[in-house]
Amino acid sequence: MGGTFDPIHNGHIRMAIESCEALGLSSITLVPAADPPHRDAPRVNAARRLAMVAESVKDIAQLEVDGRELQRSGKSYSFATACEFRAEVGIDASLTMIMGADAFLGFTSWHRWQEFLEVLNIVVLARPGWAWPEQGELASWVSKCRVDVNALPGQSRGGVAFLSSRLLDISASDIRERLQAGLSIDGLVPDVVRHYIAQQKLYV
Repeated sequence: MGGTFDPIHNGHIRMAIESCEALGLSSITLVPAADPPHRDAPRVNAARRLAMVAESVKDIAQLEVDGRELQRSGKSYSFATACEFRAEVGIDASLTMIMGADAFLGFTSWHRWQEFLEVLNIVVLARPGWAWPEQGELASWVSKCRVDVNALPGQSRGGVAFLSSRLLDISASDIRERLQAGLSIDGLVPDVVRHYIAQQKLYV
């Protein structure tokens, strides 16, 4: 599960844990983007964002962090990351990328988006009651490769599944705005992240 994590918050963590449980996975790896190609540059540099993610998950058995995108120069293309993971786990292992529904709606703008399913599966997390658009290029693509989420552990790649998830109404942008306004972020981020932000004087 990738993202800028600027900063990581409790919504990210709950989404990852609940996805891990729902999909019956042994673990989920969080991959902070160093230089995301689809949005403005993060407010905080990649090394600090990676440090916050690492501190947040160090005591959570289901979650891991991988900083490989900080080791590459240029834009942090998810397709390159997916190919690296595939090379490491082997051709037959089930490999899945987890992303939110809002991000998936813009998937056709991603670098080499039509090739992702040659490398892995995709799980799209959506709030209960969310309706997937029935028309358009992405909808047509999904109709050809959509599978039941329970089928993913048995296939190495090639499937898109949707998972209804209890997504917490927390956003990184709101957290940044609260910090700039001098408001509390208690309960929105892990305590270790709150202390790190205060110590490093981030987002002010």
